[in-house]
Amino acid sequence: MAAPEDYDFDVKSYCILCHAALEDYVESITLKVLHYSIENYVNHHFLSESLLTLMHFKANANNYFNKLDDDAPLTNIYDYTREILTEIKSKFSIEITQLNHGVSLKYMRQLLMPVAIDIPNDPNILSSLKQLANERGFYAHKFQQKGTLRKSIEPEKAKNIVEDCLLLCWDLRDKAKARVVI
Repeated sequence: MAAPEDYDFDVKSYCILCHAALEDYVESITLKVLHYSIENYVNHHFLSESLLTLMHFKANANNYFNKLDDDAPLTNIYDYTREILTEIKSKFSIEITQLNHGVSLKYMRQLLMPVAIDIPNDPNILSSLKQLANERGFYAHKFQQKGTLRKSIEPEKAKNIVEDCLLLCWDLRDKAKARVVI
């Protein structure tokens, strides 16, 4: 029975905080899989799908051969791969921790695909993810729309959106766990 003015700031705050928490969660999962994939290779010579996709998306090995001449010392494959992985890990870690793009599907792809984690193709989850990103963006950056102050969504709708996003988190958690075990 409450009027929209009674819950407006609460819902806006809820959506902004949940969006930030989801962004942090996806970044944390990506970093964990990134580090485990490389450590498993370096310490155990374990080659994983996450490692292969990471190298595919993030490596630039062509420069290596351009720098060599006939007098360059020979490097074995393991040391070469380890050096490339160390460079990839450093660059991608910086990308993850220092760039802030929220949790749009586009950004989640940039984080999760390089470590071989599929985003669930569930229309409800994807719709809720998009709604949360849109609400957060509007609340955080756009104060007026066509000359009128925009009201927040209903608390129940915000709660349902976040519950769907939690399903996404659980799915990503399970997929990440499968990637870090050798």
